[in-house]
Order: sequence, then C-alpha cells, then structure tokens
Amino acid sequence: MSRRLILVDGLPGSGKSTLAANVADVWRATGNHVQIWDEMHPEHPVHPVPTDEMGAAWADIHLRLSACDFAEISLLRWSDFLDGWQSDSTRILESFPFQSAIRVLVQLNASEEAIQNYWLGWQAIVSNVDAHLVYLQSKDSTAQMNRIAERRGPEWSTYLADAVAQMPIAVRDGFRGWTGVLEFIERYHQIMESLVSSSSIQILMFEAEPENYASRLQQVLGAVAASSSESIDRSTV
Repeated sequence: MSRRLILVDGLPGSGKSTLAANVADVWRATGNHVQIWDEMHPEHPVHPVPTDEMGAAWADIHLRLSACDFAEISLLRWSDFLDGWQSDSTRILESFPFQSAIRVLVQLNASEEAIQNYWLGWQAIVSNVDAHLVYLQSKDSTAQMNRIAERRGPEWSTYLADAVAQMPIAVRDGFRGWTGVLEFIERYHQIMESLVSSSSIQILMFEAEPENYASRLQQVLGAVAASSSESIDRSTV
C-alpha cells in the first residue's frame, strides 16, 4: 500500500499554499488520488481547534488550551488522521508541522523541552507512512515578513500585530506592534531551523527566495519521486 504524505511548510509568505496546490494538481493530472488541506480548511483533520478568519493564527488559543493540552490534542489528531488512512493515495498538508503546530507552541510559551518532545512524538507518528517535508527556507525572516506585509497590506499587518500582542510569549517578553511581530517570527524561525537540522524524516529543502514557482515545483516533484523510487509524469506541469 502506497501512502504518501507531503507536508509543505515555511514562514508566512514563503509560497507554501501555491506550491502545495501545484503539486496536488500535477498528481491529479496523472491519475493519482490526492487530498489536500491548507491551514484555513474548514474541516481540517489535524487542527486541535477550528481556524479563525485569517487562518490558523489563534491569537486567543491560550484562553482555551495550555501548551501541554495543545500538544497532546495535536498528536492525538495526527494519530487518528494516519490510522484511518487505508487506501493508496497522496495526502498534502500545507503549514505543517511548523506554522500550525510548532509556532503555536512557541506563542503559548512552551519550554524548549516541551517543543522538542512534541517534535519527536510527531516524527514517530508520521514515520509509519511515506512522509516528505518540503521546507521553504528563509534566510532573513525580517526581510521576508516586511516584503509580505507590503504585499498584503495594512489590514494583514495590523491583524498580526494585534494577534502577537495577545500571545503569552509576547506578554512575557514585551513584543508590541510590528516590531514585536518581527521579534516573535525570528524567535520562531530560529526554533524551526533547529528542528529541521534534527529531523529524522525526509526533508526536501528549497530557498523561499527567489519566487520561481515553476522551477521549484519541478524540483519538488523530482525529489519526491526519487526518494519514493517511482516515476512522476511532469510533462503535465
């Protein structure tokens, strides 16, 4: 039985959603059964709680769950998600495991030990399928966030600043305004980079910049096919 799990992750604005959708389109065009979930999917299979209007930011999640509870529920949902997967297919999730899980643990002020334990537990769960983590690596988190803020406009920037200000880690460390957003993202970015370097699952790493979507898609398809020892018809791209 072939159960391929592709996870596309990276910082906001790194091209996660576009790449995940493009990969899904190619596999569907070659006759494969594909399911895809982005972080804003209304019936997301592994989110511990429903998303808010701007995606899985969860500015007030600390009012509902502790870091420990979030980690426990997240891992249980992952186990259920994979245990119920019986048929040959490809499943693609955007914004996991970092943006919609590790980032939330950081905002909930989880300890380094708690984050590492979650990471180890999550890797053990996904080790039972053909898992590939496509990591869109950003060299400079501040520069990337400033670029995406300019592109998305003041509503998005204000939303992020308000969300970050509510986070337990922001209350503890005094993150405020857009500067606070950049400080939080850099903290999260450093933790994400550290976890990537200690990963036990297959990681396909690509630079988030420049945004050459066609070239990146071809590289991802080729790398996943090579590591899975199968051929993918990329002529449909």
